[in-house]
Amino acid sequence: MFDKQSRYYTKNLIGLLLIAVMLIIAIPDQAYASSGVITGSVVNVRSGPGSNYTIDGNLLKDTEVQIIESQGDWYKISKGSLSGWVSSSLITMTQEEQVKVIGDLVNLRSGPDTSYDKVAQAQKGDILTMLGTSGDWYQVKNSDGVSCYVAAYLVEKFNQNTGSSSSSNAPVEKTPAAAASSSQTPVVYMDNKKLSFDVEPTIENGRTLVPLRAIFEAMGATVQWNDATRTVTALKGSTKVVLPIGSTQPTVNGVEWPLDVPAKISQSRTLAPLRFVGEAFGGTVDWNGTTRTINITSGSSSSNTASGEVRTVVVSKEKINLRSGPSTQYNLVASALQGEKLGVLAEKDGWYQVSRSGSTAWVAGWVVNVAWEDEQSNQTGAVPETSTPDPVTVMPIFIPSDKIWISSSRSQDGIKIVMESGSVIKADINESANQISYEINGKTVINDGGLTEAIGANKLSLTAANESNNATVKITLPAGTKYTTASENGGKKEVLIIPNQIIRISREVAGTTGDNIIIYTLAPCEFTSSVNGDTLEVKLPDTAMGLERTEYKYSISPVLDKMTISQSGSGDPITTLKIDTKGIGDYKVFQTPDDNALNIGLIAGQKSQVQRSNVVVLDAGHGGKDCGAIGFGTNEKDINLAITLRVGQILENQGVNVEYTRTDDTYLTLTERTDIANSLNAAVFVSIHNNSATNAAAHGTETYYYAPITDSDLFWQKAERSRLANCIQDELVSTLGRTDRGVKQDNFTVLVKTQMPSALAEISFLSNSEENSLLVTSIYQKRAAQAIADGILEYLDK
Repeated sequence: MFDKQSRYYTKNLIGLLLIAVMLIIAIPDQAYASSGVITGSVVNVRSGPGSNYTIDGNLLKDTEVQIIESQGDWYKISKGSLSGWVSSSLITMTQEEQVKVIGDLVNLRSGPDTSYDKVAQAQKGDILTMLGTSGDWYQVKNSDGVSCYVAAYLVEKFNQNTGSSSSSNAPVEKTPAAAASSSQTPVVYMDNKKLSFDVEPTIENGRTLVPLRAIFEAMGATVQWNDATRTVTALKGSTKVVLPIGSTQPTVNGVEWPLDVPAKISQSRTLAPLRFVGEAFGGTVDWNGTTRTINITSGSSSSNTASGEVRTVVVSKEKINLRSGPSTQYNLVASALQGEKLGVLAEKDGWYQVSRSGSTAWVAGWVVNVAWEDEQSNQTGAVPETSTPDPVTVMPIFIPSDKIWISSSRSQDGIKIVMESGSVIKADINESANQISYEINGKTVINDGGLTEAIGANKLSLTAANESNNATVKITLPAGTKYTTASENGGKKEVLIIPNQIIRISREVAGTTGDNIIIYTLAPCEFTSSVNGDTLEVKLPDTAMGLERTEYKYSISPVLDKMTISQSGSGDPITTLKIDTKGIGDYKVFQTPDDNALNIGLIAGQKSQVQRSNVVVLDAGHGGKDCGAIGFGTNEKDINLAITLRVGQILENQGVNVEYTRTDDTYLTLTERTDIANSLNAAVFVSIHNNSATNAAAHGTETYYYAPITDSDLFWQKAERSRLANCIQDELVSTLGRTDRGVKQDNFTVLVKTQMPSALAEISFLSNSEENSLLVTSIYQKRAAQAIADGILEYLDK
């Protein structure tokens, strides 16, 4: 009985296993019909096919993804564990599978079943592009670009390489799109406009060759031909392209751009590889093998902005490095501080090329936040001015022995100009009143576009010229500028250093009892300060006194008498400011790194009142008859109050003494709100709001403070007010994940009339449908409250 039962169980177990295996085999894996590349800078992946769906993640430019299906103008994509929907305008297909219609007249439907509406028809022999699979149906795109479904038994797999077909009633596997036949001429579009040529594009060895001059000139470049060297040279702005015929190593700004196929001459016209011609001046190229069309988007096309092109980034860390190229392997050329905005010129491998102080550099994408162009404040309705971007320059990893690369950097030590080569630089240096000239034999400058560096109201300018195999570099300085020259790296570097120095001094009277002295320096400087009686002494190590006067007298001032300036040392200078007063009540010395200014504030009479260290006043914006902004039926006052009460609860749990301007739907004037905070002599005042705009697309988070130099009481607190606003903004952005609109100054009454450090937070936009739908949820309100509380606690050092 035991043996029979064992055999019975064994047979049944094998049967069950066979059934399980068959079921597993019968379950189809996800079939990816196509793959694509993300073309937007930072693209949101959403939970559904529309901008009103929640964001599940982000993908960076040039990320390869699998395309699962499409719906309207959206593709469902997959990348690793992330899947979701992306706008079709932000992705380009790179691999397309195709099927061939084998039925005489086939209906194309809106869904994967005969119950769905017919949206189009296809004739026998028509080629359709695969987008995905759904059961026994294929999702396809016809020649008109319509996304639809076709029954699998009515089509067969089509191989572009051979032009042959194979029948298949099951989901087919991916087949990379092959190049079109050389007998069929590609059609070229530039910014959606068809181009015509006297010599047509051609396809050779799987590579498309296009007329170089016609396309370069359509992009705004000038093209020159050197018959002796058989070389094409094209210029656009500061970008220089050099292409020798027959060579596979053209250069862009002196940097080699390897080609698979060399350029050639055909009927007296230069034909060059498509990707090189389209991208050398910053354009993008899209090749459609089905329609045999080439779409080139020029670098200056306005469509870049519409598709989400990054124009500005904001530094998110306390201090970051700027480098000469898109990698940590490149030289450090400068640094930038938190909150600084940088204009974006280009992107590569997760790095942004940015413009700063007339120079260009590269910054890692993970230490900055994107500020989208369509979110920049423009409340007046005026058309914003446009400006020509700074030159795009990329420092090569290896500098040849017969070449020179020129760069500039600005740090706490001052301005440094570097001329670097792969071998020893032998230069004749000639110095005149305001100019230093370098005559260098046997070498030429790669980036000969020149550069400038601001020195106060004046500027340093550098020009470089190549003649034969020699170079001349001229550096012109403002009159009287101190500098030193030196050789470094065994003579492979020639450097010119302008040490940090005072470049301007100004004074601002603040009310009837205060005065401010502002010391502008070439770069941020360190300082120490001390008081002896009625004299304030400020020392600036490693900073020269520059060309400023040695004595300033103030006959009309509530607190200042005179200031004397002296310098000790030259190699490591120390500048001392000795400020005699008519009686110091209090003083404060602090920096504003955005303009390299050292602020010295003085108040006559009694010392300023010290705020209580553990009292925080929270102000829920609006209330009562004042609803604030109204978006999609939601009143701002209600959202503000709900978040404010949550903030207070979190702070109280951390031992903070919290007071409120309102805890219910009560109306208060703005002055009543500030009177509450001032009467409590609080340490911090935070007003909590939500935003609104006439542009329904506006979205993101911003925080305000106010500390004008014309108000001594507020300017006195500039560093603290700025720090409070930045603490709150940083926490809101990192917690909520919304667009960082930055920390700003504005003269809101609650910021003007509060006597302590204060900030006003605009969490999100009620006028934006997506952010409105988030704001009405308790989970989003809790996250916003936690972020504001964390920002306040960070400011209080708790």
